[in-house]
Amino acid sequence: MTYLQIYMDKVVENGIADLKHYHSKCRDEIMNLLCDGESVIKSIINVIEENIWSTVPNLTPQRDAKLEVSEAVDIHVSNQAKPVSESKV
Repeated sequence: MTYLQIYMDKVVENGIADLKHYHSKCRDEIMNLLCDGESVIKSIINVIEENIWSTVPNLTPQRDAKLEVSEAVDIHVSNQAKPVSESKV
């Protein structure tokens, strides 16, 4: 290999290494921004929920609510379904 070819290979390798480093740095920054955004959204949701539940005290939040036996819906599925009638052409 010529000196010029060796030099160009080193330039390309260094460029790729720089791009990998830049990509890693950008990825970390984006992940931090996403985590910050998630925290902000969760806190906003919590404030909204607190306002809702303080305004309407008789409601129970769905994530904490459990169905009582009398509230449970019993669904029976029949295997005797009527066939769909085909239209005549």
